Amino acid sequence: MAADKKEDLVLVDRRDIIEIKSMLKLLLPQEYTINYIASVAGKSKQAVMQWMIRNAEPDVDYYKKGAKIIVSEKAALKYISERRG
Repeated sequence: MAADKKEDLVLVDRRDIIEIKSMLKLLLPQEYTINYIASVAGKSKQAVMQWMIRNAEPDVDYYKKGAKIIVSEKAALKYISERRG
């Protein structure tokens, strides 16, 4: 009987984690501008762009949209986390 309750708690925890992940995806943008990444990371736009050129895939991780350079969520979060870690 005690094992059943423990298993139920694990299932609830997994559902909660999935729900939290879904909510975070709604809150976080799918695309970031170079300017936004630079301000969050505390680096210059030129430094961010140079990192993108060296470490990211053009037209996949970053691309030009009008007058702005847009960076994918994956590449932006990788850059920001590397700069904070």
